[in-house]
Amino acid sequence: MPANKIRKKSSRSRKKGPSKGRPAKQGLYASSSLAADSAGFKRLGALLSCLVPLAVYIFYLCPTIAAGDSGELITSAKVLGVPHPPGYPLFTMIGHVFTWIPLQSVAWRVNLSSALFSSLACLFVYLTIFRLTGRMWAALAAAWGLAFSRYFWHYAEVAEVFPLNSFFVAV
Repeated sequence: MPANKIRKKSSRSRKKGPSKGRPAKQGLYASSSLAADSAGFKRLGALLSCLVPLAVYIFYLCPTIAAGDSGELITSAKVLGVPHPPGYPLFTMIGHVFTWIPLQSVAWRVNLSSALFSSLACLFVYLTIFRLTGRMWAALAAAWGLAFSRYFWHYAEVAEVFPLNSFFVAV
């Protein structure tokens, strides 16, 4: 066909989205009306998954030295010493930063670091489950199920290295 006989397509023949000129929804909630609100749900769930356990942990936080390695870890965090092998240098340095907080006793401050790292681990569990499923309630159930399980909660209230380890695993 000669070049001068090629018709230009009119704007009427151009196809628009699936319905009345709107583009198709994409993502996890493609068929749901919650697509526009998923970012708000994600933020709300993320806040709840972290702040609710943190508030509970702070309420029940051990005010002094607890049994086990807690006393040794608190002392080494205060003086930047070396607890028993392997020494836990990262926990000791982070715990030392927490000793600068001008609240309560030194033991309470280092115990607070465990509460904070446990609640941050719950936040990352929430974010992972929300990304996998796209459901806020499933992600909250997973995060709070971890947060309020027996041993996880126990180690969130005292100075121990396990909450820091849980945080890194969740990240």
